[in-house]
Amino acid sequence: MAAQMTHSVHSVHRLSAARTYAWPAELADVLTQREREVLELVAHGRVDPEIAMLLGIGPQTVKTHIRHILRKLRARNRTQAVAIAMRREIIG
Repeated sequence: MAAQMTHSVHSVHRLSAARTYAWPAELADVLTQREREVLELVAHGRVDPEIAMLLGIGPQTVKTHIRHILRKLRARNRTQAVAIAMRREIIG
């Protein structure tokens, strides 16, 4: 019985993960150049204050870009956004 429940949980997780990673074909064109720059810096481990300084923008602007990136990529967090973008070759 426990094995069946574990199998069911894993099946549901795989299905929800598959839905999370259903991307539109034109996704690469969805992010602006600045959003791609921000995401590249996030992928390299930079934090918001560093990103703001490197790009010459305010920290709140960085947060706005991140929010837009997450929405456009249908990601739950920055790590997932980076994984999606790398898989879709939006960033290198």
